[in-house]
Amino acid sequence: MDCHQEKILLMDDSFKKQCKSIINENDFDKKVQDLMIRRDWTSREFCIRTGLSESVYKKINSHSSVNISRKSVMAICVGLGAAYEESLEILRLAGYVLSSADNEQIAYSIILNNLGRYNKHNGLDNITLAN
Repeated sequence: MDCHQEKILLMDDSFKKQCKSIINENDFDKKVQDLMIRRDWTSREFCIRTGLSESVYKKINSHSSVNISRKSVMAICVGLGAAYEESLEILRLAGYVLSSADNEQIAYSIILNNLGRYNKHNGLDNITLAN
């Protein structure tokens, strides 16, 4: 297990639901909107790059993406080409963390880690989550 996988945290769904009221749902929407604006994405570009529907795009733009699924957040991270740490931040803002106790989430972590390395190697990591 590499150092990035060791950073993966465990949070079960019941605990996440308890914490949901603490998390400002709009922070996720604002962050994703900001990244889409920086990339000059249209709704069509969002749908193509993430594989998600236009209704998800509209929910994010209207700040109503409450209860967005982890899979949808992962699709957004991959579509954005976000670096590993950036992806973890996006997941956190949506109320998620990746668990080392779940094979699917381990796979997510590996994908995000490798995507971040690929983008950095190819000079595609110049857009960050900096406010």
